[in-house]
Amino acid sequence: KVVLASDYRQSYIGYQKLFTTPIYAKILLGLGSAVFVFIFLSLIFTFARKFSPTSKSFNVKFNTPQGPMMKLVDAGPIIRKITIPITILISIIIGITAATNWEVVLLFLNKVPFNSVDPLFGKDISYYIFTLPLVKLVVELIQSIVFIGIVGSLLIFFLLGVIQLRGGLRNLFKNTGPGIIRSAKRS
Repeated sequence: KVVLASDYRQSYIGYQKLFTTPIYAKILLGLGSAVFVFIFLSLIFTFARKFSPTSKSFNVKFNTPQGPMMKLVDAGPIIRKITIPITILISIIIGITAATNWEVVLLFLNKVPFNSVDPLFGKDISYYIFTLPLVKLVVELIQSIVFIGIVGSLLIFFLLGVIQLRGGLRNLFKNTGPGIIRSAKRS
């Protein structure tokens, strides 16, 4: 038997959309999230570098065949060079993570009212099934971006000398415990 191309195409019209829709949703959601994260983190890290000194020098010990040597290394250019690749890597990771939630977005885009109202808040029950998971996803995405932005900015500030730890990391929490206990006993 000979199968005509039009019969072959018509038999798969409904099924092809079932196959391509999740793929397109994953790609668009992943790329959109990654671009949004990249722009937002780039702005945060650019402002962090802009409001910091342009450079900070560190003494770094190198082992050479002649013996250990100390070299003065400027952190400013190094931070400028690694900020964009790190931001791209973080954006790709968050984009891939967001792309795994494609079903939540498609459920929201294709929502249908249930015509049944929640007695406590007066909202249609479809809000809790379709809209609320998307709102939760967006809030979690923004929280993760803000957290990464704060940690990255603090790291940039520390490396460029805006934040300094007097006495090193060992003395950071040295007197915290007894001071808290003494102040609690006074109360």
